[in-house]
Amino acid sequence: MLEHGEVVFIDEIKKEDVGVGEKSVRLCGRLDDHNFEDCRATLSDPQTCSSVILDTSLVEPFDTHLGSIFQVIGELEYSETDCTVVMRTRVIRSVDGIDFILYKNVITAQRKYISSRSDT
Repeated sequence: MLEHGEVVFIDEIKKEDVGVGEKSVRLCGRLDDHNFEDCRATLSDPQTCSSVILDTSLVEPFDTHLGSIFQVIGELEYSETDCTVVMRTRVIRSVDGIDFILYKNVITAQRKYISSRSDT
């Protein structure tokens, strides 16, 4: 069974934390670019302007609306070709209308709660 993906913010992704296909993550961000011929897209955090490259070869074709908010699930990998972290996307869905600030606040509160429960 495939992993559901740990919720991670785009600005939390670091090259050092990435193991090839080891970690399934869930990201939410704005679709800034999509090249269906190369199966590449760029997802960015509207607040921090950090971004991640998506390998969309497993989900093509998908309904693209540049500037829309998407949630993606997949595995993070380091690409020697791009010299950057690339997410091999296996699930993508539009979540337009989401309150991005509220979404981040809820995830932060959830993490804090889970952390406090594991400390006891």
